[in-house]
Amino acid sequence: MMKRSNDDEPEAKEPTPNRESAKKQKVDDGKLQPQLDLMPKIPSTPPTVPLTQAEQDELKRKYRHTWQTIPPPVYRSKDYNLWPKIAYTIYRSQVDIHNSSYASNYCRFWFAEHEGLREPPPKPPRSAYAEFFRVKKHEWFLEHGKFTSKDNKKIAAMWKALDKDTQKTYQDDYDKIVAQYKVNTDFWEAEAEEWGKSKMLKLKESGEETDPEKRVSSKMNHLSADDFYYYKWW
Repeated sequence: MMKRSNDDEPEAKEPTPNRESAKKQKVDDGKLQPQLDLMPKIPSTPPTVPLTQAEQDELKRKYRHTWQTIPPPVYRSKDYNLWPKIAYTIYRSQVDIHNSSYASNYCRFWFAEHEGLREPPPKPPRSAYAEFFRVKKHEWFLEHGKFTSKDNKKIAAMWKALDKDTQKTYQDDYDKIVAQYKVNTDFWEAEAEEWGKSKMLKLKESGEETDPEKRVSSKMNHLSADDFYYYKWW
């Protein structure tokens, strides 16, 4: 089954907090709450950047005859940069295997199948040093406009130069991040299970196919359910 990747990407977009997440993140009697802004719900269709007026005019010109039908959109980088990382990974893999048109159709089905399911929470850094490295790498990039492999050693030297008390503050921060990740993961797993039960019930009530392999093969060729779904709800 395809798993969500969580490589560190300092330049990745940061979700905008909303009222729902702010309410959940409030500390109640010292207890951590799930960070819903880090686990947004997947929409029914792939998010896209609206076409410019020039692009709309070109489409009308190209498909101006009554017997012509405008085909479904083929997504571009400005579109899939808005997607969950797992969806982007799936799209790129299908472009490599087939083409961008096939990959776009693939992702439309993927979004529809996962509508309402939250994205899994991002994984925490592997250690206190990894968190220190992430912060300093981001600061270095903002100051110098680039970050090369040679700069890795400079950050490592910064870490070694810290006194034990300062290193401990990073360790404490790391412990808090791990604790928050556990809260987020427990919440996601519980809600995902409920989402799966609800989806299965709706499929049965509507008389739709519930077998994962048959659902995938009915829409897309050369796929397996294990490759398609990142949360198996059946």
